[in-house]
Amino acid sequence: ENTNGLIRWYFPKGTDFGKISDENIQAVESALNNRPRKRLGWKTPLEAFNAYKRAKELDVKRKAEQYKDTISEACYLALMNYNVEITD
Repeated sequence: ENTNGLIRWYFPKGTDFGKISDENIQAVESALNNRPRKRLGWKTPLEAFNAYKRAKELDVKRKAEQYKDTISEACYLALMNYNVEITD
């Protein structure tokens, strides 16, 4: 609900998004993603997301180390080089 309110600050109810440029929408998206939030311990959503992503990558690497002796070297190396990729 709070995010919806923030979006409405930039784009009032009834805004015709067909008339809003992609660049304008991306600027608002960037502003909102870089705004600290109390719910996130005053981190920005982007900071919180990146911390979550890093934690997941480290978890995969820890598991690879844990099972190193039971998996192939190729599998181990693939896991150690694993990076979370976000796609549209």
